[in-house]
Amino acid sequence: LWGPRQRGQIKKYHDVPDHKLIEIGVPLYRQFEQLLEDNQTFSIRHRNDIPADSRMILYLQQAKTHNFDELEIIDFICARIDDGTIPNCVLLIRTQPGQDPTSIEMRFNHRSNVRVQISGNKHSGGEGDIDLINNIENLEYIKTLQESAVVISPISKCILESYLVETPVIVNLVELSNYPEGGLSPRSHAAGDLFDLFKDGCPSVRTLEELVLMINSYLANPEKDKDTQTRILNSWDCKDESY
Repeated sequence: LWGPRQRGQIKKYHDVPDHKLIEIGVPLYRQFEQLLEDNQTFSIRHRNDIPADSRMILYLQQAKTHNFDELEIIDFICARIDDGTIPNCVLLIRTQPGQDPTSIEMRFNHRSNVRVQISGNKHSGGEGDIDLINNIENLEYIKTLQESAVVISPISKCILESYLVETPVIVNLVELSNYPEGGLSPRSHAAGDLFDLFKDGCPSVRTLEELVLMINSYLANPEKDKDTQTRILNSWDCKDESY
């Protein structure tokens, strides 16, 4: 299993004896670390023509059924960058894997302060070597997290992967639509055990105004929640050195 968080879940729900559980960390994260070590000159900022004096804010697109207001939320962020409320930044939108990026590209590609990154095996050039294709995609993904000043993320493992490269995360719970009284957002049904992140102190926002304030807070002081980020990551990704 990955670490203490999964140990607790397995013991609680499956009644597995503690002596049969071994924490080995997250194997994919070791691959990410090796890719970063082997490709230190690979630059997302350069590939996306981001000015040297601008900071990069990464917006991770929600799954299609989880946020019906996403384009309006991105519009608001762009407007605050345009008017200087969020200073000296470029917004990089990374599309959801397997989701048609057309609406995002058509709406935002013309803006000088926005870049769109299409996730998926777009570098394959045909069938190719699947391991090489996956490595290129994984490198692009983890480098994008690493080079960002702050990540705006849905409830997903991307939160932990951002913490792996020491990038602060804001969990996007902004909803402009009104759900029926007592109803839940569609995303509430998909988060599962990741809701534990909020118990551990992972920061989230529910209004556009809160989002802008938290973006600027991290731009001013990227280290302000470092201890919390490290503690959350270690609760999920903790290798037993005796293994």
